[in-house]
Amino acid sequence: MEYNESVSDLENRIRAHKRFSKTSLEKVLKACLDHVHNNSKILDLGCGSGNFYELFASKAQCYVGIDISKDLLQEFSCKRQQGALLINSSMDALPVFQHGSFDAIFSVYSIYYTMRPVDLVKNLHSLLSDDGYLFVVGPSKSTHAVEINEFCKKIIVGKGPVVKKNVRIDNFHSKIVPEIFRRFSTANLDEVDGSLYFPSSEEWAKYVCSTPQVRECSDLHAEELLARATEYSETNNCLLVSKYITVVTARK
Repeated sequence: MEYNESVSDLENRIRAHKRFSKTSLEKVLKACLDHVHNNSKILDLGCGSGNFYELFASKAQCYVGIDISKDLLQEFSCKRQQGALLINSSMDALPVFQHGSFDAIFSVYSIYYTMRPVDLVKNLHSLLSDDGYLFVVGPSKSTHAVEINEFCKKIIVGKGPVVKKNVRIDNFHSKIVPEIFRRFSTANLDEVDGSLYFPSSEEWAKYVCSTPQVRECSDLHAEELLARATEYSETNNCLLVSKYITVVTARK
């Protein structure tokens, strides 16, 4: 179920969230980092191209980023600082670390790709130091890009919701989150409004066409897909992508 993200698609979405989101991921992660002491050892699971590296580095004595995409890690390697370790690996086949190696583990919109959620949560728990924190950020169960689902249903596939996206959300909320609450001494779940409000149909379409759920259900060329998304936005006066962000904070 793991997804090899393209650099350009990821950068398009990060740019859109920074410019048009009601709440940025940076604000969410800064609130998480309030729990993390300076000079911590931090693991970034699903680090991508390092979009939050500077934020994590502000608290890190040691930073380890893991991602399955070689292309994203190559992009990341151009901007990392000395001392940051980048590892190309699946989250279900993590390198061997000593127990208690990290003071904080972050997974931002990535942990739901695991095929073995119980084993992964157990592994992450063991990798944390005493009183270490796991921070998991992912999609809301009830409000997550319903406008994109409608676009896919009407314009691309013509039937039903986007299956792979729904599998990821179900994996996150039905398997991963309950296992975190079961295994960690304390755990909290918050929902944050991160909806995006776009100024034009072109910007809406550019974002929508860069999302995994659209890429996974479309065989259209990029230009045709973008044209259809722009026309759909104009016809339906759709400039919103409604998203709530689920933030799980768990302490060992």
